[in-house]
Amino acid sequence: MSDERRRFFRIDDEAEVSFKTISDDEYQAWSEGQQDEESENFAKIESEIGIALSNLKSQQPQLAKICELLNQKINLTMSNNPSGHAFVDNGELKPINLSACGIAFQSDEDLSQNQSILLQLKLKPSNVSIVTTGKVVDTGTENNKNIVRVDFQNLGENNQDLLIQHLFHVQSRELKKQRGEE
Repeated sequence: MSDERRRFFRIDDEAEVSFKTISDDEYQAWSEGQQDEESENFAKIESEIGIALSNLKSQQPQLAKICELLNQKINLTMSNNPSGHAFVDNGELKPINLSACGIAFQSDEDLSQNQSILLQLKLKPSNVSIVTTGKVVDTGTENNKNIVRVDFQNLGENNQDLLIQHLFHVQSRELKKQRGEE
């Protein structure tokens, strides 16, 4: 395994996942900068909101919670009225293993190693959608289920920041849960 794949920690989580296989030409178009600029701008704003909410939590936790819920409501409304990504169906909520550079998830489709895909993740509970390309790096089975492992390609700095924030929040929730049970 490469060093790049181990720069980020991995978590087990759930997200809505949808994808479609794409041709080399479609993949090339994304890698030449034809990514979804609207999605990248949205990711930047979402990242800034996340930072502001973190700062607000220490000073006014109730107000921060209200702002967080309003942001989730807006994200949910936007995700129920998609524009620009006609390929994306409503993703199926499924267990995932996620890092800031890749994902593993269950799939009914048989994919081959090095296959290019266009992938949408809807993170929970924020309902933030991330659309990016990926390359299948491995496939296999676990508990009689097909598992696909994908390295993100052309993710963009803002989307990667969103993923890192999400990973941090999930890990924080898990640590709080563990402390509460002890």
